Amino acid sequence: ELSEKRLRASEKELKKSNKQKDMFFSIIAHDLRSPFTSLLGFTQFMVQEADSLTKEEFREFSASIDKTARNVYNLLENLLQWARMKTGKMEYSAVKINLHELISDIIDLYQPNAFKKKISLRHNCNTEKMVTADTNMLNTVFRNLVANAIKFTRENGIIEIKSEQKEKFVEITVKDDGVGIPKENIDKLFNIDEHVSTVGTNKERGTGLGLVLCKEFVEKNGGTIKVE
Repeated sequence: ELSEKRLRASEKELKKSNKQKDMFFSIIAHDLRSPFTSLLGFTQFMVQEADSLTKEEFREFSASIDKTARNVYNLLENLLQWARMKTGKMEYSAVKINLHELISDIIDLYQPNAFKKKISLRHNCNTEKMVTADTNMLNTVFRNLVANAIKFTRENGIIEIKSEQKEKFVEITVKDDGVGIPKENIDKLFNIDEHVSTVGTNKERGTGLGLVLCKEFVEKNGGTIKVE
């Protein structure tokens, strides 16, 4: 009976693993391929029509190429980190981190994105607050959460990051006044099998992998993540 239970558990885990791999390759095949098709189209047109393009047209094409390239880079970064996590090649190294400094760096990184949509990006994290976590993992979590908040917030919106001491843990909230999430999708957000991806307020595209990665990394650091 014990052997049979172990066999069933092993089979269930194997099916889950295979499903995740299928999803992973699906993301590579579709979400990574599509932006390159767009990039190649832009660059080919610019090469062929270089002499006839106006400065304004050149600026518009350059901006589109830059936006697409950044999206591809972010996707590739998430894919590589998720793959390293699943293959056990990502080492966990917990250190003391100044939360205020880490959040400030993330805000500086995404301030240009927020500025383009006239979004106010701010935080009120305690300047002295220290947390114990893996720096790279925590960086990845906040990069994804802030990028998501910007993606789904309309022009002139507000995004606020705040922290609150909760016994042995620090609760960090990334709050926006954006479009929100349908209740039926909330339970699917952290599950790679569901692959929930929605277009942002400026037609920004995603893959549905960012929040899955956030959940993996938060739990690796002994924490929990939720959405309201």
